[in-house]
Amino acid sequence: MSHIHIPDGVLPVWLWLGGWILAALWVMIVCWTGRGRLDLRRKVPLVGICAALMVIAMALEIAPLDYHLNLSVITGIILGPALAPLAALIAEVFLALVGHGGVTVIGLNTLVLSAEMILGWALFKGLRVVFGALIRRERTRTAVSGVLATVVALMLATSLTVGVVALATPALSARRATAATGRQEATTAAARGRQAASDSADQLSVSTFIVVVAALGPFGWAIEAGVTSVALVYLERLRPELIGRPRQGRGRGRAGDAAGALRLAHEPEGAAGGDLPCA
Repeated sequence: MSHIHIPDGVLPVWLWLGGWILAALWVMIVCWTGRGRLDLRRKVPLVGICAALMVIAMALEIAPLDYHLNLSVITGIILGPALAPLAALIAEVFLALVGHGGVTVIGLNTLVLSAEMILGWALFKGLRVVFGALIRRERTRTAVSGVLATVVALMLATSLTVGVVALATPALSARRATAATGRQEATTAAARGRQAASDSADQLSVSTFIVVVAALGPFGWAIEAGVTSVALVYLERLRPELIGRPRQGRGRGRAGDAAGALRLAHEPEGAAGGDLPCA
């Protein structure tokens, strides 16, 4: 629901061109401000991996709901607000090249997806702090924070998508009215009637779009939230540093390995598993 599936030539020029300019500026600013604070040697390959996973997820449609996963919130949590827009731009470029949306809407899609990723990152970090005193178990806290962050971020991104469609509606109405009247000014009563009917149809189409999104959106948000929470719990168990959590027990594990090796070295021969066979 947070991806604009509109082909080229539909949106007005001012809208998609403004999206391109804002997206380019946003990506440049966040990358420039974060380049001195990031370990780019480690982060840049991670950007490519996350962008590739997003492309794969968006290319696989859940047929009954006409919905696809984004993996945007978990990507934002892994990459942070500085590099998440770069991954969004890479993913949108590849999706446009395979016909998943037009080239002209790459900028708008990048803005919507970046807002979703950054909001999800901020909510996840904040909710983990808020739930720190309420939920003692780390993995449960991570799962709940991930679910809530994903749902709220997707709601905002879906609202932005609906806003883009609403902004484009007057231009589409004017274009259709011009074509219907043979590129002449609407001066007769019949022409004005056709114009009013066109405006009413546009309002109805936008209203219908909002109703459909409001009806089907929660199902997609629930699926995305479930996948995100499972992935976050899995990462916290294996690679917690990827989601901003310190790895616990590393020092204790090393000490345990050393103690085990020392104990085996001092055990009498054959005590652990029987006497060794003679050659």
